[in-house]
Amino acid sequence: MDRRLVWAVTFSLGVCAVTLQRSLLPWVILAGIAVVGVGLFWGPRLRLWVFLILGVIWGNTAYHHALDQRIRSGDSQTTLEISGTVIGLPRKGIRHIRFDFLILEASLDVESMLVGRTVRLRWYETDNVLTPGSRWRLAVKLRPPRGYRNQHGFDYERFLLENGIQGTGYVREGSRSPGLQTGLWLAVDRFRLNFRNHLDSSPTLVNKPLLIALAVGERSGLDSAGRKLLRESGLSHLVAISGLHIGLAAFFAFSLATGSWRIVARSCSFLPARHAGVVAGVMVALVYSLVAGLPISTVRALVMALIGGALLLACIRSSLDLLLAAAMFLVAIFSPLQVASAGFWLSFSAVWLIFRFASEKGLKQPRLLDRSPCSLAEV
Repeated sequence: MDRRLVWAVTFSLGVCAVTLQRSLLPWVILAGIAVVGVGLFWGPRLRLWVFLILGVIWGNTAYHHALDQRIRSGDSQTTLEISGTVIGLPRKGIRHIRFDFLILEASLDVESMLVGRTVRLRWYETDNVLTPGSRWRLAVKLRPPRGYRNQHGFDYERFLLENGIQGTGYVREGSRSPGLQTGLWLAVDRFRLNFRNHLDSSPTLVNKPLLIALAVGERSGLDSAGRKLLRESGLSHLVAISGLHIGLAAFFAFSLATGSWRIVARSCSFLPARHAGVVAGVMVALVYSLVAGLPISTVRALVMALIGGALLLACIRSSLDLLLAAAMFLVAIFSPLQVASAGFWLSFSAVWLIFRFASEKGLKQPRLLDRSPCSLAEV
């Protein structure tokens, strides 16, 4: 195993170690650990411990920040007036609508504690249509995120923390404010909502909930019978858009673009077919990830596709271990709260084992990792 991949794994383990602590380390202790890490850096044989220490420091820092952003329990006693915008896709239940809400304004007495926070709200018995980017003024009751009483089941509190939800609550009353919040992510969410509604309203489609789940990652439309069928057939993972979906979409786009590019000989004179395939594959991976809502399961595959595509376009030969190491470092740095999830380790280890098994069996490595695409002889 490449030493850089070992460093990435060690750093990620350090970030993950925070979940084994009874409490977060104080800033004074973290500063002392950092000093020790600087001293160990000068010893080449001790450098592995440096990455472990850096991971521990970064993990504690990230969780300190995440917990400081949560709504305090004292805010749940009274009805609060807040203004903000709907983000993400609203999900319709039997008697309510559940949606995420970014608070932009709040009452003066709680403004500093609420502005900039994202809360998950339920609005019962309402006919209002919520769309991503729409602005609302709401009277709500909020409380800190909390899990279920069964501590051995699904850890809902941790799920909310990892997804950047700083509070939960429900709407007592609300009114639409003029204007529409703009931004790239909100535009993507509006496209996802319109696409979902288009699929749902199409009279010719069959099994619409399954198609919507595969297209935009929205599984709330699946009923209990559909979920049971998927579970018993062992296909539940197919409706949870993951790195497998992103990888397959990128591979098909790469193959199609490369083959199509070679048909027109003149096009190969200014851009090799392999370069065109790489650009197409990366773009399809990016678009599919955005349409799926950019869940962490797709982020890992997208990061690997972006890094691999950049290396190929820059004519830099690279190994799979280096690609995995770079992707693992980036995910652990920018999404440290996701490192403790099983999906993080399963996805990286699965890719590494597949290619390691292929090399042990003497199978040819994928051409994307095998050689540089810079020669026109490869078009």
